[in-house]
Amino acid sequence: MLQLVWFKRDIRLFDHQAIHHAVATGEKVLFMYIAEPSIWQAGDLAKRHFTFMQQSLEDIQQSLRKIGGELYVAIGEMESILDDIYKIYGAFRMHSHYEHGIQPTFDRDLRVKRWMHEHTCLWTEYADFPVVRGKNAPRRRDFLKEWIKEPILAIPQQVFSLSTVPNELTNDLTILESLQVPGEERAIDIRGGEKEGIAYAKRFFEEKYMRYNIDMNKPYVAPSSSSIISPLSDMGKYFVKIFDACGAKAYETFKTDCESIRI
Repeated sequence: MLQLVWFKRDIRLFDHQAIHHAVATGEKVLFMYIAEPSIWQAGDLAKRHFTFMQQSLEDIQQSLRKIGGELYVAIGEMESILDDIYKIYGAFRMHSHYEHGIQPTFDRDLRVKRWMHEHTCLWTEYADFPVVRGKNAPRRRDFLKEWIKEPILAIPQQVFSLSTVPNELTNDLTILESLQVPGEERAIDIRGGEKEGIAYAKRFFEEKYMRYNIDMNKPYVAPSSSSIISPLSDMGKYFVKIFDACGAKAYETFKTDCESIRI
C-alpha cells in the first residue's frame, strides 16, 4: 500500500514522526506539500510567510534527494489532490503531524478526515508540538510531560520514493510562485529551512545565551542576544523538545543530536 507523507508546518526530516512511521513500513512513500488557496488566501498569512515556506521546501527537497526521496508539490485544495492520487493508487495510508494553525486549517482537516473515511483510507496523525486540538484532546500540561520524553528520531538513511505521480503533482517547486498570496514581498532577516534552524540554534547556545536574560526586554540590543528561531520553531523547522532543558546540559544534548543529523 502506498504511504503518503503530507507536509504542513513541519517541513524538515529530522525528528519527523510522520516520515519515520511511513518509511518503517518498507513501502514506497510519496512526500508532498500542497499550497492550498483556501489557507494562503484566507487573510491570516502574508507573502513573506509564503517565501519562508518556499525556502524551507527547497531545503528539504535537497535533503530528501540525498536519501533517495523526492518532494512533490501542487497548488490546489487537499481533497482534490487526494482524488487524483486515489484514481491511480487506490486506497493508501497518509501520515502527517497534527495541525496547530489557524481556523481554515482546522476546517480543512475536518474535510480531509471525511474524505479519508469515505474512501476507506487510513490517516495517522502525530503530535509535533505539545498541543493537540479537538474535543478529545488531552490536558496540555499532562500531555507535555509525556510528549517531552519521546525520543528524538534520526533522519532515515534511505527512502523508497515513487516514480509515477498524478499530473497535478510536480517536483518543480517554481510552480508555487504562481499562487497569489496577499501582502508585499519583504526582505526578512531569517531564511526558512532545516539547515537554517540548526545554524541559528547553534549560534544561540554558543554565543547569545549568556546575555539573553539581560537583554531580552531591551529593544535596541535584544536582536543581538535573542535566538531568533521563533519563525523556525513555529513553522516546524526545528523541534521544541531540544530546548526543553536549560544551560550546559541542553547544549551538550543539542550538540550530540546535531552530530546525527545528515543534512
